[in-house]
Amino acid sequence: MTHPLTRAAKHLALALPFAALMTGTAALAQVSAAADDRGAETLKCLVQPDTPLAYPQQAIEHAGLIRVELTFTAADREPAVKALAQLAPRLLVDAALARGRSYRLPCMTPGQAPVKAVQTFRFSPRAEGQVMQNTPTAIRGDLPIDLMMECLRTPPKRFDPRAAGPIAAPIGNALLRMTFTGGETPPEVEVLHNSLPKGLFADYLSWARRWRLPCAPTTGEPVSFHHRYIFTNGEKKLTFARPLTLREFVALLRDDATTRGADFDLDSMACPFTVRLQPWQPATGNWVRELGRPHPDRTEFLRWLEVVRFEFDDATWERAAGVEIDVQVPCGTLNLSADTPRS
Repeated sequence: MTHPLTRAAKHLALALPFAALMTGTAALAQVSAAADDRGAETLKCLVQPDTPLAYPQQAIEHAGLIRVELTFTAADREPAVKALAQLAPRLLVDAALARGRSYRLPCMTPGQAPVKAVQTFRFSPRAEGQVMQNTPTAIRGDLPIDLMMECLRTPPKRFDPRAAGPIAAPIGNALLRMTFTGGETPPEVEVLHNSLPKGLFADYLSWARRWRLPCAPTTGEPVSFHHRYIFTNGEKKLTFARPLTLREFVALLRDDATTRGADFDLDSMACPFTVRLQPWQPATGNWVRELGRPHPDRTEFLRWLEVVRFEFDDATWERAAGVEIDVQVPCGTLNLSADTPRS
């Protein structure tokens, strides 16, 4: 059984604006910043009150959605709480702000950078005064890719995929996470995905380990980024000739628990807006960023986009991995939950 938007839009998948990229023999290497997940790790120790948030009796007839931004600066200090989306009366907004100020992050260490997160509260008087709140989602910034690129040193000889001889494979992808500590120290390399032929991948890995980042800090936190290598040998990579509507995008997703977890009030996210996504699940999180001015109210939606998986077979996934997809997000709501009525 398909979820609502997929059921309504499945035929669109047959008419999506697919085009071809990199025909013939070609290789493409790209570098992107690795997302900084330290804030998300720290949020795992979040301490909240044991009792549920009480519905303010003076506003029991009112429904509303409030999204707050939390900024934690120390283990024993209440966070600074700022209201983002405020689709509710003032009494409900104040209740959400007060709830946020009661949180603590006891595992924060002295001198640790502030940890930011967003949380959404939904007040529903029809459900016997129920208040629904999700788990706070970390706001994270990408590492300074521009600064890294200024001093990134690659081997003097460009990588030649055919140096070891002819390659019969039609297409292949490799995705590495490279972590630098500075100076002439070789990077720590984590293989997130590889479908390159064995000999080609061995040469590529050896070449990648000769990279250096002398401007990375020699003390403190290391610097990480992703390097992806795409090889085609007659096979075509997929790309899209135009941005997709949200309905078209959802039609490409797997009908699983992650997809069905979508329940978003897009009106509260400074809509409409456009996001750019590269499919990488399940190798690692999909690469997602906003086009235009970023907005913290979209944080939870963007994290959902990072974890959804596409309904691609293995061969199609290899053609789609790392391809940029622009998605136009309208105003309204996106609710793909299992209990949503189906047409």
